[in-house]
Amino acid sequence: QHATRALQTWLGAQSFLSDRDRKRLPESRLTVTSAAGGVQLMRGNFGQSLTLLFVMSALVLLIAVANLANLLLARADRAQAAVRAALGASAIRLVRQSITEGVVLALVGCVGAFLVSMFATRSIIALAFPPDTIMPVDLVPSSTIVLFSIGLSLVTGILFAAAPAWAMARTNPIDALRGLSREGADRSFVPRRSLVVVQVTLSIVLLAGAGLLTKSLSRLENQPMGFDAERRWIVRVDPPTTLAADLDQLDRVLTTMRQRLEQVPGIEMATYSLYSPMEGNNWSGPIAIAGRPIDPERRDISSWNRVGPNYFETLGTRVLRGRGIVETDTATSQRVAVVNSAFARQFLEGRDPLGVQLGRGDASHANDFQIVGVVEDVKYSGPSRPTVPMIFFPVMQTAPYTSQSELQTQTRSMLVRAIELKVRSGATNLEPGIRRALADAHPEMAVTRILPLDVQVAGNFRNNRLLATLAGSYGVLALLLSALGLYGVTAYGVSRRVHEIGVRMALGADRRAIVVGVVRSAVIQTLLGLAIGVPAALASSSWVATYLYEVGARDPIVIATAAGVLIFTAVLAALLPARRAASVNPTQALRAQ
Repeated sequence: QHATRALQTWLGAQSFLSDRDRKRLPESRLTVTSAAGGVQLMRGNFGQSLTLLFVMSALVLLIAVANLANLLLARADRAQAAVRAALGASAIRLVRQSITEGVVLALVGCVGAFLVSMFATRSIIALAFPPDTIMPVDLVPSSTIVLFSIGLSLVTGILFAAAPAWAMARTNPIDALRGLSREGADRSFVPRRSLVVVQVTLSIVLLAGAGLLTKSLSRLENQPMGFDAERRWIVRVDPPTTLAADLDQLDRVLTTMRQRLEQVPGIEMATYSLYSPMEGNNWSGPIAIAGRPIDPERRDISSWNRVGPNYFETLGTRVLRGRGIVETDTATSQRVAVVNSAFARQFLEGRDPLGVQLGRGDASHANDFQIVGVVEDVKYSGPSRPTVPMIFFPVMQTAPYTSQSELQTQTRSMLVRAIELKVRSGATNLEPGIRRALADAHPEMAVTRILPLDVQVAGNFRNNRLLATLAGSYGVLALLLSALGLYGVTAYGVSRRVHEIGVRMALGADRRAIVVGVVRSAVIQTLLGLAIGVPAALASSSWVATYLYEVGARDPIVIATAAGVLIFTAVLAALLPARRAASVNPTQALRAQ
């Protein structure tokens, strides 16, 4: 309570708060939580994404351990176990052998996973953060993670070695005398096929999720932004606050800055603004429009920006009606404004926007500015958010505010923080010239960052790209593991049916029929997995729905493509064992039996 009162007292002394904000000061509260649980903001921002990735990791783990179980089932040769039992091996010894093999395989896989994880971790960091970002992150896994991974590997190895161990323990020594090795059927073959069906089921879920996220990312990156990022650069600056006290000096500095920048070799056009598109900034507040009734319970709210001459031409934003901001829009000329299409649709429906009076604040400011142009919608706040109504004011034009907080907000907004440049094709090494031009305009104009506009825009997709990349990696890994499992089961089945295939070929069976039969068996297993997996993928689509942009969570094209890829992979995985089956020499097969 003491901290809350201190916060309210401090906020009440600040001059930038509006009268409306001051009325809400009693609602301000400080909540104290333990730092042991981590940063709550990070948890709120990334908790759901990490949960989704954890579930995908678990699905890949299940597919991998299904392959491990298949391998151990193949190793659990009942004929060999029967011979060993006939020679005196106890059931406990046979069980111990199977479990030992599972544990050794799990530990070897764990060591390999640590080596891969070192590379993967660095790759993920490179995807998540820009190359020039300093990240004080220790990439060496903690002892807790190491112990958890080792424990999980041991548990996995023991659990999935249990079934083969149980099969070997139940082997009857008399089977060795009955010629078990000559039996074409193998009771372990049915559960091995079942495990392949499970792998296909989990794979279609992962592939469908990866496909949805990838398609969403493509839609997000290729949507109309309202500007042309090609050959555009952004310079972020921190101007001295003393310029706000002398607007005449500010005007001279901004004019000189534009002139010096346009004289830099390689720069075609230059302008400035309070903030630039997609930089993560947004100024908004109540507005008043002449002729439009004001609802005191639900005020009209619009985003707004202050921009320099030729702002829209520099960014490549189309002016749909009227004109943009030009050099004649000075502090002494008529106060003008430009609005975007979203503003016209929401607030001026049925009216001609050109000539409409508006202003920031209450009804007393409804006639401060006159709309002289309408531009296309521009993405400012974020690529996945709908375009909001927006007003563009000339930097040097001020409104006659009487409220101290409004006056301070207006003054702060005139200190531009972004410079937009249109450069010529092939222009390189622009930074030294840019810094010299800004120093000539004002020696205290600090440059905080210079970057291409497309790099700034790409930063808004970083989380989406990271999630789509990781999901795609999981999907590809699941596909490869499923193909490996299907190949193993098919090859194992062919090896157990050599005598049968030899007999069929001796009786005149066509080699093509043998190939088709083997491939058909693999495709049937895949179709069984799809029959279970497609409904599961549709049911689990709500997990990724939050991250999708203009893509349905049950997109039929994505689901069908994932299913087609799995079927195609199954055919490829079965072709090699099928060709090996077709190459069986009937005489040798019969002689071997």
